[in-house]
Amino acid sequence: MTKLEILKETYDYYTQDVNRRGVNGEGCYYRIGDKMCAVGRCMTEKAYFPFRGTVTTYNSEYNLEASLKNEYKGHSVEFWRALQTWHDSNNNWNSTGLTTVGQKDYDDLVKTCERL
Repeated sequence: MTKLEILKETYDYYTQDVNRRGVNGEGCYYRIGDKMCAVGRCMTEKAYFPFRGTVTTYNSEYNLEASLKNEYKGHSVEFWRALQTWHDSNNNWNSTGLTTVGQKDYDDLVKTCERL
């Protein structure tokens, strides 16, 4: 998939049901129960899911590219970090979905994703 396709798919996934986000009171998790973060959603079942940290740290400890499903491979850690940051920001989401700030951040990410 292209970066733009991944962004669109991620946007649709979380805006259809904000409760799919891999977050709880402690922060974001790559996978927690049936909830997943933006990057965790793109990982294989064999990825290390107790992990709860940045994409950069995950990559240095577990190899992000090797943990991704085949259709998501081939993109920079910077791209994944930007996608994760958008997903993680509490300013971007509320209990009913994407906020105005979140929509603006998404639109900005779409405009800049090819440079990442």
